[in-house]
Amino acid sequence: MSLSLQHGKQRWLLWFLIPLIAFLWFWFWRAHQWTGGDSEQWEREIHGGVWLRKRQMLPFGFMQATYQITNRLMGWPAFRAINFISCLSGAVAMLACWRHFHDRRDAYWAIAIIGSAGFTTIFYGHIETYAQPVAALLFHFLALRRYLQNRWPLWSVTATFSLVVWFHLVILYALPVLLLAIGFSYREKPFERKEIFRLILSLAPIGLLLIIFKFTNWGKGEFIGPHFIVPFKELMRRPWVMFTHRHLATKFWFFVWNGGIAGALGLGIFVRSINRKGRISFILWLFLYFLCFMVFTLVWNPDAGIRDFDLFCFPWVVAVLAFAEEAMTLPLRSIVIGLALGFNIFLFLTRTVVFADLENRHYGAIDISMAQGTDQFFILMDQRKKLSERNDFVPTGSHEIVVVPTLKNWRCAINVKKGERYLFEFDGENFQFKGRESQTKRFIRIKAFK
Repeated sequence: MSLSLQHGKQRWLLWFLIPLIAFLWFWFWRAHQWTGGDSEQWEREIHGGVWLRKRQMLPFGFMQATYQITNRLMGWPAFRAINFISCLSGAVAMLACWRHFHDRRDAYWAIAIIGSAGFTTIFYGHIETYAQPVAALLFHFLALRRYLQNRWPLWSVTATFSLVVWFHLVILYALPVLLLAIGFSYREKPFERKEIFRLILSLAPIGLLLIIFKFTNWGKGEFIGPHFIVPFKELMRRPWVMFTHRHLATKFWFFVWNGGIAGALGLGIFVRSINRKGRISFILWLFLYFLCFMVFTLVWNPDAGIRDFDLFCFPWVVAVLAFAEEAMTLPLRSIVIGLALGFNIFLFLTRTVVFADLENRHYGAIDISMAQGTDQFFILMDQRKKLSERNDFVPTGSHEIVVVPTLKNWRCAINVKKGERYLFEFDGENFQFKGRESQTKRFIRIKAFK
């Protein structure tokens, strides 16, 4: 079971081939549904021109920039622009995985374990922001590995940590691990003035972000918000509330979907690493990150229920990476790796393939005319997407449209077909379907990069 990578010039081709193949794979199976807890909201905000969000500054900026470019060049809706960024992040993540393992004989097996893991659902065109911070997190772990191998300087670890902060603030839960790494490094060898300057410079982006939050209005949304499982003061008084049946049942499914068997085996790898002597190993550092992310998992509330699986994937990214690191050293490794990959394939078939919805890969449009004096009403599609009065691009297939608040039976079921615009009218008393018309020129542009 010792597949090895090619050496010499052919290896340099992998710098391009691995992310390219990964992107094409992710793009083919990209989600054609709102797969995350906030999918429809993020799509609406990107469509509405939001560039920055406080807890995830860079992801929104990249998604909005992609939408502005692709909408002008090819007429893409926001939905597809976010698809693109998600798949591109997956390609970058697979490049990071290859750099983790490229000099090992079992590199392909390690990459297969990570590339097929349950959390990679976020790379298949997931309409959310989490693909980007996970890809950045994998590069942070690469910097940590290289530092422990005495190949990269300490400031590469702090710089990549700062980068992840700009992608998502959840990494701040792991700040104690970063400070511990700095402390251990200083204990081994006190810092010179030049190294102190580099460390400060590499951490400056975190300070800059906090200054932006404190003194400017940049970014939509809240910095922290009321998202703990109970108010923070009550959580401090009654910490056992984080172990209620309702929360544990939901978060158990996050473990199954994001980690699976590979994540469970990663926990065993962590336990084994505790007994090792000598300098703290890469696996033990991963264990510390895992513990910090598990604190976040326990105290944070999944507002959207099981649809928030993406927000709680971070500890299982760490656990799966640990398993991939040590899989070839386990007893009965062929059986163990086979079980992990088999379960990953099961998750792919039952989740990613379903989300891809290959039969409905096209778009139609819905145009709603609302009379004056109806501002208190809004139109929902499939109980999730809030439709505007403009041409709203929607996936083909069956949808239910309903007026909210529903004082009467104002609802309609339609079967959207490719390239057609469906006209509705609401005057406060009646909600009527007025017909449909072809809109081929616009939709030919949307189809350009299918």
